[in-house]
Amino acid sequence: MQGTMNAIGILGIAGATVLLLVRFSKRPVGVRPWVGGITLSLVASMVSLVSALHGCGAGTPWGQWIVPCVCAACAFIFVDPKKKRLLLATVFAVSAILLSFHYVHLVHTDRYTGSPEWARRVARATKERVEVTRVWHTAITGLYRTTLEK
Repeated sequence: MQGTMNAIGILGIAGATVLLLVRFSKRPVGVRPWVGGITLSLVASMVSLVSALHGCGAGTPWGQWIVPCVCAACAFIFVDPKKKRLLLATVFAVSAILLSFHYVHLVHTDRYTGSPEWARRVARATKERVEVTRVWHTAITGLYRTTLEK
């Protein structure tokens, strides 16, 4: 269920971006919106990635920070008026961090992993058996369901 919530968050951000671009999009004038959008996306990506790195091998939240950061850049570049642009870009950038932390939390439970090899290696070290299966959101979230077998 928690993995589903993570996927809904990613899909919701992508869907909201499409809807907002349809409703509030404008053609960017000059290079300033492009530089601002790309800079915001890169900064949010770095903050999100660095804050979610945990070094244990259980997985890295790629989709959780790439999708919202690209959406933040698109909002910053294409949405008008300026107040909406800044608000949306900020919301999307913060959601990248939150989704990344949620991913890290999930891979440190016994229900999900981001790396099937890692889960099997840990299970061998603890003399347990683990079954790792793909779920509907694995392609989006990178999360696999793990089930410990006794």
